[in-house]
Amino acid sequence: MHPDTARLRARLAEIDEQFILLQKERTTIQNTLAALTYPVLTLPAEITSEIFAQCIVREGGPRHPSPAEAPLLLTHVCRTWRDIAVHDSKLWTAFRIRFCPYGERRGHPYVQTYLERAGTRPLVMDIAYEESKTSLESLPLPILLQDIIRRSSQWQEVTLRLPPSTLENFQSKMNFSALETLTIFTHRGRPLSSPVGAFAAALKLRVLRLQNYYTSLDMFTLPWSQLTQLRVESLFFEEAFEVLPLALALIDCTFDRIDPHGSQSDVFSLAPHLHLKCFAAGGNGCHQLLDRLTLPNLSQLQVEPIYNASLSGFLSFLTRSPEISEFLQSPGYWQLRQDDMVALFMAMPKLAELRFRVQSPTHINTILRNLRDSPSFLPCVQTISLEIPLCEGYNLGDIESNVLSEALSARWSSASDTATLWDFSLVWVEGEYGDYGDEDELEIALKEMEINIEKLLLDEQLLKLKDISKDYLAHLTSGQYELATRNSDT
Repeated sequence: MHPDTARLRARLAEIDEQFILLQKERTTIQNTLAALTYPVLTLPAEITSEIFAQCIVREGGPRHPSPAEAPLLLTHVCRTWRDIAVHDSKLWTAFRIRFCPYGERRGHPYVQTYLERAGTRPLVMDIAYEESKTSLESLPLPILLQDIIRRSSQWQEVTLRLPPSTLENFQSKMNFSALETLTIFTHRGRPLSSPVGAFAAALKLRVLRLQNYYTSLDMFTLPWSQLTQLRVESLFFEEAFEVLPLALALIDCTFDRIDPHGSQSDVFSLAPHLHLKCFAAGGNGCHQLLDRLTLPNLSQLQVEPIYNASLSGFLSFLTRSPEISEFLQSPGYWQLRQDDMVALFMAMPKLAELRFRVQSPTHINTILRNLRDSPSFLPCVQTISLEIPLCEGYNLGDIESNVLSEALSARWSSASDTATLWDFSLVWVEGEYGDYGDEDELEIALKEMEINIEKLLLDEQLLKLKDISKDYLAHLTSGQYELATRNSDT
């Protein structure tokens, strides 16, 4: 017999005894853990569901389904959370899916799960096909897309980035009874060959966006009369002119890159559009359109700059739109003489917010003097943001700091007959469209201006104001220098 046999047998018996003890200890620990109550799991399921809903990222539209983000992430924490998340259909109603002829196909493994768990709830979707030289219609993914299309009655907010042939296959018999917001991206060089009438019966449709739009509006049959918000990128003047009389319920309208083709001088003016509150227009044809519009209830206007030669037509439009309270700057500079610039602002007496890009520092001085000396100049303004080009030939030191101080003091005074100017900022930009310059150069320019803000805020007249406090903000951000003074409640 091996001399160690007895010793080994004895050791094995000891291990068996220890194993039995460890099993008992393991069972005790398991029972103890099972008896524990985690406070978070004592919440009612309804409250937990609401917390889950707040975990879903909403900014930027629906996202590609990912196990690293809610709601999929919530199903991998514990059994209780999984049960709550899986059975809460509202968590699964929004997703983005991308079909790509090569490589990654984002969102596909989980979209079917989303659809099943969403049940019959309204859906928020962003559906995209990647452009390629290969025919997009030959993608081996028709089943999933067909399933999404079969659920058209659940579409509530949808973005479509589809090839023309897919859009053309949308039939009028499709049910879009829940559709409220529709965004369509079209392909440059691949226009629709036949009209799409499937959305004509979308009775709840209120918001329509035609992005990167390179197709005639005639190619879509749409319920124009019920729309309240419209955005179209790239269209002819005559198309904009034809749509507005059809969309009389519009409150917010943007026509970007209007082509002046068809803007003949003999085209009659449109009847007043009574509901439009916000209007933005760009492109070479935007002012020809404004010449023919009357918007008596317009409150916010954003248009591309004009030149002295076309100012009279724009001033005429402003007299027909007397309720404008916000005037926002589009890219480019308003090339106006100083007296014409003053006339432009005087034509908007109810203006409360002004964001404007001027030609030179001398234009700033003109605005400041009028703010200081004329109560009838922008009497309701509360926010002013002025952008100045930083380029050769402009001396930033020409902005008169004493006039700035006196203008702000006059508009901060509670004894003034004008509204209190709550926000005022000067922003120096480089380039016609606002490319920001080098930070070091801008900091040097600040020193050259020698504006003593501390002295400005300690001015005796300002110290007498008891109802407001003053803060000074001066910073460099992304190559942009902003000098801003803000009033805030004490």
